[in-house]
Amino acid sequence: MATERTPLLPSSVTHPAPETRAVTASGAFHTTLDDSASNNSSGSDTPKKRKRWALWIVLVLLTILGLLLLITAFFVPAVGERYAKAAVVLNVSSIAVESFTPQGIEARVKANVSVDSSRVENKLVRRFGQLGTALARKVTTERGKIYLFLPDYDQALLANASVPKMILDVRDGHTNSLDFVSHVDPVSLESAKKLVDDYITGELQSLQVMGKARLDMHSGIVHFGQQLLTETITIEGNTLPSIPKYNITHLSFYENSGTIAVNISASIPNPYPIKANVPSLQFTVSLPDCDKKLVQLASAKTPELSILPKTEIKMNVTGSVETLPDSLTSACPGTDRSPLDVFLELYLHENVSTVYVSGSREAAGSGAPRWLVGFLGNITVPASVPGHKSKAMVESMGLSRVKFQLPEPGAQPGSPESSPRFSAMVDAVVGLPPELKFTLDVKNIKAVANLSYHGTKFGEVFMRDWMPARSSMTEEGKLNVEVDVEQAPMSITNYQVFRTVVQRLFWGGGRGLMLGVDGITDVRMVLPIKESEKGGVKAAGEVMIKGFPTDHPALLTALHNLDIPFTTESSITVTLRFSAYNPTNYTITVPYLSVKVLKDGYVLGNATVSETTLVPGANSLDVVGMYEPIGGPEAVEKGLEMLGAYLSGRETVLEGRIHADSVPGMEELGRALEGMGVRVTVPGLHGRQEGGRFVEEGEVHLLTSTAEMKVRNPLWEREVVVWDVDGVGKIPTDNGNGDELGKDVLGRIRYEKCWVVRKGKDGGEWSPRVPVEWGPRGGRWGWLGGWLGGSVRVRGEAWVGVGVGKWRGKLRWEPVEGTGEVEVAVRL
Repeated sequence: MATERTPLLPSSVTHPAPETRAVTASGAFHTTLDDSASNNSSGSDTPKKRKRWALWIVLVLLTILGLLLLITAFFVPAVGERYAKAAVVLNVSSIAVESFTPQGIEARVKANVSVDSSRVENKLVRRFGQLGTALARKVTTERGKIYLFLPDYDQALLANASVPKMILDVRDGHTNSLDFVSHVDPVSLESAKKLVDDYITGELQSLQVMGKARLDMHSGIVHFGQQLLTETITIEGNTLPSIPKYNITHLSFYENSGTIAVNISASIPNPYPIKANVPSLQFTVSLPDCDKKLVQLASAKTPELSILPKTEIKMNVTGSVETLPDSLTSACPGTDRSPLDVFLELYLHENVSTVYVSGSREAAGSGAPRWLVGFLGNITVPASVPGHKSKAMVESMGLSRVKFQLPEPGAQPGSPESSPRFSAMVDAVVGLPPELKFTLDVKNIKAVANLSYHGTKFGEVFMRDWMPARSSMTEEGKLNVEVDVEQAPMSITNYQVFRTVVQRLFWGGGRGLMLGVDGITDVRMVLPIKESEKGGVKAAGEVMIKGFPTDHPALLTALHNLDIPFTTESSITVTLRFSAYNPTNYTITVPYLSVKVLKDGYVLGNATVSETTLVPGANSLDVVGMYEPIGGPEAVEKGLEMLGAYLSGRETVLEGRIHADSVPGMEELGRALEGMGVRVTVPGLHGRQEGGRFVEEGEVHLLTSTAEMKVRNPLWEREVVVWDVDGVGKIPTDNGNGDELGKDVLGRIRYEKCWVVRKGKDGGEWSPRVPVEWGPRGGRWGWLGGWLGGSVRVRGEAWVGVGVGKWRGKLRWEPVEGTGEVEVAVRL
C-alpha cells in the first residue's frame, strides 16, 4: 500500500524508454519522460532536479493555454467587433420595391460590402483583425431575419426583413457585391404612424433604430454557432432626410358630369437610390373648418408610378370636388369669412395656402394591399398649394347709369342716409386664372371698396347688401360681370384729395380722371356642383370718371317761372323754375344743397336746391333764392345790375359757391369744398313759353306827344309796382334806312308817377299815357311821321323804378341789340 513516502514511479524501471503520451482522466497531459524522471529521483539528486523542471514546464504550458482560452473567449470577439465596425464599409447602390404583397414589401437590395483596415485607428485592433480575417478568408451566414425596433417608441417592433444566405470575403481590401430580394413585413403600423406624425409636425428631434439578428455563421469547417448581432443607429434631427419639395407644373379645374374635376401635374425630386413600382393610390383632400376639424373637400387618385433611383418623379393626379360642405362655406363665428373663403383668398393673391392630404380608407379600385391602404388612411400630410400668379384679376372696369345722391338733411349720424350715396351699373372684365376652365354664373355681389387718386385713398364705398349681378363668359375665357349698385353709401376719408378730385372733374377741361378702386368682394355664384358664396375676393382696378365738358350748352337754358313769396326792404325771397341741362352722363340727386350766389366776386345772396334729381340731358330745376347783397353799396349795385339784365332779357353770369353749411350734416365736406364754385349763365326774361319781353309793345301819339307801353309782369303770381321811368327811344341799327344806333334819339320819357302791373299770369298791362319829349328826328314831322298809321321797331333804354312788396330798386332796362327792339305803333 502506497503511503505519502511511496515513490510515484516503480524503482524497477531503470532505463528510459521511448517517449509516449497519454491523457489522464483529469485531462492533464502525461508523458514517459515523467516516469523515468520519477525512477531516477529515488537514487540521486540529479533526477530530482529534472523532475522540478518538467513540473515547471507543465505549469507554464497550462498557464499559456488558459490565457489563450481567455483571449479567445473574451478579448478576440471584442476586438473583432471593433474591427468590423470600423473596417467594414456598406454602400447601398439601390433599393427597389418590386411589389407590394398582402403582408408587406418585396424589395431588391443591391449593395457593395468592402473591408478597409485603414479605417481602424487602433493598431492592436487592426493587427488582430487583419490576422483573423486572413486566416478565416470567408464567412458564411445562413438565411435569417433582421428585426427593427424603435427604442424611442416603447421598443416597438417596426418590421422584420428576411436575409438570404451570403458568403462574404472578409479579407482586407476585398469587396463583395450583393444582389438579393428581401421580404419586409411591417409589424407595428401604429408605431410607424406615430413616427411619421412626429416627423411631419417637426417634433422628431432624433431617431434611434435598433437592429437585431440571430444568424448561423461559419468559416470553412469552423462553425461559430448562432450569433446575436445587435446594432443601434441614432440619426440626429439635422441629418434626417427632408420631405422633398414638389413643383406643381400644371393645375386645372373643369366641369365633368356635374362635378368639378381637378387635374394636377407635379414633379418631385428623388435624391435617393430608391426604385419602386407604386400601385395606384386614392387620397382625400381636406380643409380645416371653423373648429379646426378637417373636412373633406375633394378626392384624388394617383396612377401607377415607376420610381427610378436619383431620378425626378413626374406624376399626374386626378381628382374631383363633388360637393361643398356647409362647414367650409359658412362664415365662422365673429367673422364674415368661411374657411373656403380664406383658402381661396390666399390662392388668388399669390400666397401659399395649405390643404391636408390623407390616404383614402377605401381600398376598392386603388390596387394597393389592405395594410398599405389602412396605414395611409391614418396619415395626414400638409401640402402647400402655391398661389395664383397673374396680372390683376379685374382687367377693366366701367360705369354707366351713374347716380350720385347727397346726404339727407336731418339724417341720423352714421346712417346710410347721412352719407353721399352712389348708384351705377358697374361693368367689369375679370381675367380668371387659367386653371379655371368651368363656367361661373355670378348672381350677387357685395363689397367694401376703397377709392384712390394717384395711389392715395380718399374715400370708401360700402355695398353691404347683396347687389344683383349678371355674368357671361367671353370668347377669350374671361368673365364679364355686370353689377347693379343701388344706394351704396360713400365715406370721404381724405378731404384734401377729394377736393383735388372735384377740381379736376369740374375744371379739368373735360378730360376726366382715373380713379383707383380696390377692396374686398363677396360673390354669390352658381358652380357646377352648387350655389356658393365666396367671400374675401380682392378686386382692384381703375375706372374712368368723365370730367365736366367745356363745350356744353348752358346749364340753365330758360326761366319758366319766377315768384317772390316774401320780401323785406333789403331782401327778396324768390322761387325759380329753370330749364336745366346736365351735360354729364351721371344722374345727380340733391336732397338739399345751399350755395352762395356771387357776381363779379360780390355776394348777392344764396340759392337752395332740394329734392331734385338731374338726369343726363334736359331737366326742370326748381331753385329757392334769397336776394340779399352783402358787402356794401358795391354789392347792392351788382345786385341791381343783375336784376336789370334779367329784365332786359340779357344773360347774366353768376357763380354758385359752396360754403361750410352747403350740405347739412356734412360740415367737414362743406369746409373741404368751401370756396369752390360753378359758374352758370342765367337767362334773361324772355317771357314764358311764348317768349315775351318786359316791354312787349308800345304806341305813340304824334298830336298829343304822348306814348304808352304794354308791360309784362315777370312775376306769375304777384303784382309789381313801376314808377319813375326815365328812358329814351332810339332808331335801331337795322331799320332799312342805314341809320346808326345811338346817333338819333327819337324821344325821351320822364314819368315819376307809379302804376301797378298786374300778375304775369293775367297777361300784359298797358301803362298810363306818358308825355314824350321829342328829339331832333322825332315828333309829328320827324322820322316817325313817315310811319304814320303803321308800326316801327324802336330800341328803348330806361331807368325804371320797380317795387315788389316791401322792396324797392332802380333797375336799368337795356335790351340786347338786335333782339330787344319794341314794335311801336305810330298814331296821329
